[in-house]
Amino acid sequence: MLDTTQNPNASAPSILGDMCAIYREGGILRLYRGLGPQVLAAIPATCGMFAGERFLARRLELPDGSTTPGRMFLSGLGSGVTETMCVCPFEVAKVRLQSVEHLGKYRSTFHCLSVIAAEEGPLAFYSGAGAMACRNMIFNSIFFGGGFALRETEVARKWAGSSTAGSVGVD
Repeated sequence: MLDTTQNPNASAPSILGDMCAIYREGGILRLYRGLGPQVLAAIPATCGMFAGERFLARRLELPDGSTTPGRMFLSGLGSGVTETMCVCPFEVAKVRLQSVEHLGKYRSTFHCLSVIAAEEGPLAFYSGAGAMACRNMIFNSIFFGGGFALRETEVARKWAGSSTAGSVGVD
């Protein structure tokens, strides 16, 4: 089993050897265990983030329909909660599939989801939601608020244009 806590400076060949041992223990699919929930969560995560932001941005608009970077920051902050509500069940399943404590308990992503629902109830899918919401709220507020502020400034437009031109025009 790959354990970098025992040897944080492990060499590439020893890490590859550990990966081969993992392969021998469960086959090539063992290396991709937990990927299913990530793939399934991609669309709900994006939808949750952008739908929440658009909903809140409309509620926070000024009377003339315009907005400010601060209001976009707040709408991004709130969209972190909607994104968490959409993606947290998939993250719980991913962590369960990858953890050593649950090794052999679940056959697939759908089996994991059904066992968690049957044995622990629907609230089990939101264990860790608080920490995830905090992370998403911070990221989304910077993403939407900062993106809006940069789009609205002339300096940002000039910087983006000159950076693009400099990147493309490099010999």
